[in-house]
Amino acid sequence: MSSITILNDPLATGGTFPQDVNDAGEIVGYYIDAQGSHGFTYANGIFSTIPTLITAEGTNNAGQIVGSTTSSTTRPSDINNAVQVVGSLTAPNNTTQSFISSGGNATQLSFPGGISTFARGINDQSQIVGYWTGTDSAFPGITISHGFFYENGSWSTLDASAGVGGTFADGINNSDLIVGYYIDNQGTSHGFTLDKPTATFNSVDMQGATNTYLYGINNLGERVGAFVD
Repeated sequence: MSSITILNDPLATGGTFPQDVNDAGEIVGYYIDAQGSHGFTYANGIFSTIPTLITAEGTNNAGQIVGSTTSSTTRPSDINNAVQVVGSLTAPNNTTQSFISSGGNATQLSFPGGISTFARGINDQSQIVGYWTGTDSAFPGITISHGFFYENGSWSTLDASAGVGGTFADGINNSDLIVGYYIDNQGTSHGFTLDKPTATFNSVDMQGATNTYLYGINNLGERVGAFVD
């Protein structure tokens, strides 16, 4: 059975939200208190606030961290060991589109036919996961979110069969294990893992939780996320 560690930042009064974990087990995320949101790191049992970030979203094995500041016009969400960064930004037409930045050069990423695109995770093979919003042929006229997988200019959609309220892919490791969450027909969120090479999908729910979310995974298969009880 997998072991589970509950993480609660001692400064948090409104929740603790781990977003990513590297291969050394160092975790980044954010917590909420009366003043708002604050980025944090967690290593060796110690929480440390990152004063410059309102959210810490991604970290690599060198301990480099990306996230958002109060003045951010772009929202970095992950960084790999080649120092490629993915994230999202507000486009001129007021939609949200994504980017990958490598060596100081940024390329926009937009799911074909989608309204908005949110890149959330990247591995060392430059494979990217996230989600896009748009209309669904199964629900005409309704905008819904779908997970995606992107590699070398090729896009594919990742949808949980029970995710009628949306599927959100958030993290990917070098073995193409993908984590995220989906919303069912009752409006309940469930975490998931997807082994892309074998197309094996598993729901992940914390015992006693009303909603479960998975956000990050490292190359050891360790996962981080949040739950509501």
